[in-house]
Amino acid sequence: MFQRQKVMLHLIDRAGGRMDRLRLMKLAFLARQEGHLTAETATYGFVPYQFGPFSFTMYRDLAKLTEENVLVEDRAAVGIKERSDLPRLEAASKVGVDAVWERYGSWDTTRLLQHVYATYPWFTLNAKDPAKRALSRPTGDVAVYTAGYEGLSFDDFLNRLLACGIRRIVDVRANPVARRYGFHRSTLERTLARLDIDYRHVPELGIPGEERGGLETMADYARLFARYEAETLPRQRSAITMVTTLLRERPSALLCMEADPAQCHRSRLGKRVASETGMPMQDIRDVAAA
Repeated sequence: MFQRQKVMLHLIDRAGGRMDRLRLMKLAFLARQEGHLTAETATYGFVPYQFGPFSFTMYRDLAKLTEENVLVEDRAAVGIKERSDLPRLEAASKVGVDAVWERYGSWDTTRLLQHVYATYPWFTLNAKDPAKRALSRPTGDVAVYTAGYEGLSFDDFLNRLLACGIRRIVDVRANPVARRYGFHRSTLERTLARLDIDYRHVPELGIPGEERGGLETMADYARLFARYEAETLPRQRSAITMVTTLLRERPSALLCMEADPAQCHRSRLGKRVASETGMPMQDIRDVAAA
């Protein structure tokens, strides 16, 4: 069981073994935002959604633990099936749970929500009630944006897209599957739609997995990308034209996996589009997250 899941179970246990899901979400959010839980393994990422900060990963974990018969869910709340069999927390995580519960354990859901909205206005921008939106959703300038999800949780990646004003993802992976939750095509496309971000997949501009085998040195990568620029891109004029049109229509990011754009083919494709259109190019990692 992941450490973040253990933390979630211990928060529920502090409430007597059953807790409103919205309250649980806000407690986990405050635990991260206020630094009570600092290890990435013990925290969830969050994105502005209908009722403030929301974690798609946490929601998926709740469903998974319910399937595994660890939790019992109903329409309003989630409960621990066997409180006597809680997994042990790492010491630092236990201190974090103790701290957040000491501060907010007596607060009900309404009070927590009001506090989060007032203290973290960024997370109100997709609020279901328009009157609660303290900020307007940003829209980036039209440019050639690139995005890599390596090293980011799914929710932190989504939050970065919103902060950059991205309105469309152009997935240039040849095969859009991923071990990390959220980045498989079906999950990604479905979740982006909930955030009103368009998704397009252009596999012909990717690099097939068999061509990536055996890459070990910088020279290996340099040869791969040189071949991509010299052979693949010239053969894909129609696909590049389509991508250029998509990028001109609205703020869009070319998506692949690697954190460093210099070590990813998306930067070579981006440079080609930028040179042909005069649009500026920027990786979303260079934009401060909200």
